[in-house]
Amino acid sequence: MILSVVETKRLRIRHFDTGDAAFILKLLNEPSWLRYIGDKGVRTLESAERYLRNGPIEMYARLGFGLYLVELRDTGEPIGMCGLIKRDALDDVDLGFALLSEFRGRGYAREAASAVAAYGIETLGLPRIAAITSPDNESSIKLLGKLGFRFERLIRMRPDAEELKLYQLHAMQIRLDDLSGPKIHALLEEHLQDMARLSPPESVHALDIDALRGPGITFWTIWSGDELLGCGALKELGPGHGEIKSMRTSSAHRRKGAARAMLGHIIDEARRRSYARLSLETGSMSAFDPAQRLYASFGFTHCSPFADYVDDPNSVFMTRAL
Repeated sequence: MILSVVETKRLRIRHFDTGDAAFILKLLNEPSWLRYIGDKGVRTLESAERYLRNGPIEMYARLGFGLYLVELRDTGEPIGMCGLIKRDALDDVDLGFALLSEFRGRGYAREAASAVAAYGIETLGLPRIAAITSPDNESSIKLLGKLGFRFERLIRMRPDAEELKLYQLHAMQIRLDDLSGPKIHALLEEHLQDMARLSPPESVHALDIDALRGPGITFWTIWSGDELLGCGALKELGPGHGEIKSMRTSSAHRRKGAARAMLGHIIDEARRRSYARLSLETGSMSAFDPAQRLYASFGFTHCSPFADYVDDPNSVFMTRAL
């Protein structure tokens, strides 16, 4: 039985086996593979099987991870590879990915790489994931940026090898925050300006720094290395009831999972406090649609105004039982 590692909306990412040799023979001889990754000398099905046995399959047995096959969930058609590799020349495990040319430009690479990176950090517990690429591989460089990888430095895998760009992705860390740092000041100012731009004054319920320091409010920030990704807060409304406040992701770090991580953290904290219910207010305009979808994905449903809120066409109220 072939082991599935992770599934996304469109993709299944699974272990290779020697039955995938024909696909490997095709992928490893694509022009982009030969240009940016290198010629592995795989020219026959026999050599493709040998590549799989001595590469991905051996690493599964030795380390528990490796390069994986990426296939379409609906059809099982193989479209590429994406996985985690431990190279002797690098301190950290690194992310590798490659797709057949006919499947590029559809978002599959980002979907697979994001899922594998999350698997490495959340399931395998890796504190960091590296990535290396040729300086002229613009598509990979662009994708790494979208995934939250930061350029570190130029390296050589061997003294006589070409220079490569080394990138790093740090695991997200959620920290209790005292609201004293300049980065959180800048993020909250961005948040308040956005709320004022999107809603009339009487419908803006975002809290400023002084209000967030008030009693009954706990405030957290989420980081990747020294990069501030976002923030969130939990306000105690009364016995057994909490409110989510100040959910914000930095505009430079959206679509990296920071909001989901923060929301999950706040829900866990509410449960730890034995709250029976968690509620929130967000905007009703289209700009707030992503936030509403996020909350709905965690089980929040629409409700009437709560606490001191009143009916407002510019507000949406949501709640969920814990």
